Amino acid sequence: MGVVRLLFALSVVAAHSTSYPLLKFIGTTIAVQSFFMISRFYMAMIQSNYTSKIKFWKRRYLRLYPTYIFCILVTFFLQQKFSFLSNCVIFHFRLVFLIFANLTMLLQDVTMFIGINNNTVHFTKYFIDSTPPLYQFVLIPPGWSIGLEISFYLMAPWILKKKNIYILSIICISLITRIILQFNGFIGDSWSYRFFPSELAVFLIGSQAFYIYTNQEINEKKSWLSQLLYLYIILIIITFPFIPIEPQLKNYFFIVYLLYL
Repeated sequence: MGVVRLLFALSVVAAHSTSYPLLKFIGTTIAVQSFFMISRFYMAMIQSNYTSKIKFWKRRYLRLYPTYIFCILVTFFLQQKFSFLSNCVIFHFRLVFLIFANLTMLLQDVTMFIGINNNTVHFTKYFIDSTPPLYQFVLIPPGWSIGLEISFYLMAPWILKKKNIYILSIICISLITRIILQFNGFIGDSWSYRFFPSELAVFLIGSQAFYIYTNQEINEKKSWLSQLLYLYIILIIITFPFIPIEPQLKNYFFIVYLLYL
């Protein structure tokens, strides 16, 4: 999956830096959600190695934090984004919350659903409906995805040990939550792949895919077919912008194919 994950990463980078369609590949939403599924697949693979919840949480957190701190230091020296502390119009617990989120990686996804107007914090449907937008005070804006991952890490030791019917119920509730939100106008960037309750299904589907994989008999005679399907998905990613199918339907087909692979 190394090449596939590299193409997912390039999809995210290209979508934020260029409008040239060939480099956008599958776009940010599907790339990020595919990352979530694949990473949860591998996490489920190693989870049995941990003897306690504390060790699991500590190991997962320490795998992320050094790289995160390094990125903060690079950001500080290149952009001096810490200057917001000296002229920030946000006071009291709001500033404390931002400092906490920036230093710990926790709750950064929440900043996408909080707005500020007249120095008052409120829920916002779209993160740009804020003066100023709260995400501007996040030192590493893509850190919202880490906030989602940590939320899942906190729940994983309990959820993943439950029976399949229990996990399937949670997946269904999460998907229903997504549908209800869409029918009520909660669509667009914030709600497509940043809202944890509706993204929980994506995480759990990745984890369940591993357990399905381990329960299947591996037929070595069909290994050539797996390699062919793997090459085919790389081709799909590269040519994705030019496939003549309605975008939303195309996204669903891709996710289903990725799960099958």
